[in-house]
Amino acid sequence: MSEEKNYVRTMLVNSKNHRYVTELDTMGVSEYMQLMIKPQQGTPSLILDFSQLVEILHTNIDKKNKYYEEAKVKIERSSIYNIWKQIKESSDSSFAGALAANLVTKSEDLLNLIHSRLPILKADYRSSHQNTTLEAPNKSSAAFSNFISNIDAALEVLLCRVYISAKFGFETLINDVVMTGHCRAIRDVVLAELKRDIGYNEAQADFYHYSPLYHACIEDIGINPNALCYLLGSSITSEDLKNRLIAEGNSAPDGRDQFQTTLRWTWCDHEKAGRIREFSKMLLRLNMLLGMLEELHGTELQFDNDNKYRDNFKDALTKLLT
Repeated sequence: MSEEKNYVRTMLVNSKNHRYVTELDTMGVSEYMQLMIKPQQGTPSLILDFSQLVEILHTNIDKKNKYYEEAKVKIERSSIYNIWKQIKESSDSSFAGALAANLVTKSEDLLNLIHSRLPILKADYRSSHQNTTLEAPNKSSAAFSNFISNIDAALEVLLCRVYISAKFGFETLINDVVMTGHCRAIRDVVLAELKRDIGYNEAQADFYHYSPLYHACIEDIGINPNALCYLLGSSITSEDLKNRLIAEGNSAPDGRDQFQTTLRWTWCDHEKAGRIREFSKMLLRLNMLLGMLEELHGTELQFDNDNKYRDNFKDALTKLLT
């Protein structure tokens, strides 16, 4: 278990390096997720009221996946969100408890559905070769958007579950294996897909010669190589990748007592670059949630029912999302 925790930690972007966090998640949501817990020396850690994050994510997911989210997933996600809203605003503990039990049941059903569908959705956007040249890009893009919409839905549902558990039954977080298991499993799918698209050699902890990161080192394709390496826990930098290209390049005199070096790298198309950006953002958010869940295991904690830090928290959110 300790090795697994250490592995998870290496996949987290440290909060001290906000530059890389911003590069990977331009909306600042991941930074906001890092603020969800306030450690307090000698007293229980506080889980702050992050309801505003859930509301923002729900609205953004509705807009972003309007044309791609499957009807069943959308209906179930919206239903869980509405139940969450009722629980959050209820002052009747028995009523809230009954609703919370319903939310757990419905969220389990949806999360299990998403788990079962991810391999199929992954195959759909990877199998564009089965379509004609004209059909392939559109079908592959739509299939990928459907895949991402399921990841978005899972993240929202997990945040709803964590919130309710923190506010009404925090002891479940201390000994949690279910939500942590869901989060880890989904994170692992996203991580595997990112490594595949980015050409990461697991055995060598290095990048294949066809990795899009080489292209990103030469031209701006919307990918920060240093941020991606940092996210993968790699110590390789963009300078290292550039130096490899130079070392492998062909140098020849240009006829004017000067030499020029021809560099060669594999072209990264717009569609793949977009996938890498989406995978990176989703991986970062899932890492943050997984890190938080693991941090709470065996920890004494309480929910900030008095909203002692609410204003500071909202100010931080405003700064991050603007």
